[in-house]
Amino acid sequence: MGKKLLPDKIIKSYHCSLFIMLMLVVVGCHHRDTTLWPDSADMEVNASIESLEDAFPPLHSFTTLMLCGDTLIVHDSRNREAQFLAYDVIQNKYLGAFGKYGDGPHELANSGPFVYDDSRGIMYVDNCNKWEIIEYKLSAALSDSTYQYKLKVHLDESKGRQPLNYAYYVNDSTVLGTVHICNEDFTSQTTHIGRLNMLTGEVKVIDHIGDEMNSRSALAVIPEHDRIVAFGMTHDRIRIFDMNANLTKEIKGPRFQAEHERGMQFFCSPIVADDKIYVLYMGNDDIIGEGDVIMEFDIDGNYQRYMKFDTQLNDMVYHPTTKRIYLTTRGTPQIGYLQL
Repeated sequence: MGKKLLPDKIIKSYHCSLFIMLMLVVVGCHHRDTTLWPDSADMEVNASIESLEDAFPPLHSFTTLMLCGDTLIVHDSRNREAQFLAYDVIQNKYLGAFGKYGDGPHELANSGPFVYDDSRGIMYVDNCNKWEIIEYKLSAALSDSTYQYKLKVHLDESKGRQPLNYAYYVNDSTVLGTVHICNEDFTSQTTHIGRLNMLTGEVKVIDHIGDEMNSRSALAVIPEHDRIVAFGMTHDRIRIFDMNANLTKEIKGPRFQAEHERGMQFFCSPIVADDKIYVLYMGNDDIIGEGDVIMEFDIDGNYQRYMKFDTQLNDMVYHPTTKRIYLTTRGTPQIGYLQL
């Protein structure tokens, strides 16, 4: 968005007062910047989804996505035959499905894709009911109908810290992501940035924000820019941390309030694509109108534009080679992509 230039005489008149105000801000913020992003989206782009429905078996609503190299994984939690469906985004080809539903041995009942180890071709899954991380060798799971997952690690239950989605794999001893911490009677929780050790199952909280009760955030981890960007799922707010989880900037949206409004959801599913951050936003009917919106920010959290769709969006991932954002929706088509 363009900046308006002030007349020279106004600049001179306010030069000293602006300088004093800026100095007060610098002294008072202690390396923490609080900004309000524009409450009017004046760079609107109407967007549409290129359908991939014909390539997949019928899907249920509320499917989620994960990229394992060039393989797009669709997690269909309501599918009683196979939880994970695979699609090759380079060859534009459906590859098959795996992950038997159930609560018995080598079955999944309450789980979801967690992280992917590209060096070994292993997809890790958070098997929540059993407090464990399990692993699938992706090529074997797709080629062998009798394949059974292996246990990677049992999570440490002693502190009640359950890793959630939006995890980022660094290596076996470091997975960064959101951590869900319940109180003793499981009536409330806080969500923090944490570190999971995949060798021991230990989960450590590494931020120092003292987050609000029952808050949730979705993370975009960007090591090359030394930052972790937390998008509020329960609060209209963006927080930017360095890779050590020190808060450096806070951006409050037009509907921010300290108390969470029950039933209101704001951001989810952030992705990083070519030094831009894209995130689903559901927080303000005056802005988004009909359907759902993808908001675009630069790496520093500055608002750029929004893309408006005529169907409700559910989840998205980005594939850098094809420069496509793959999406699932709650409407039609249920799965497809947006070409950037």
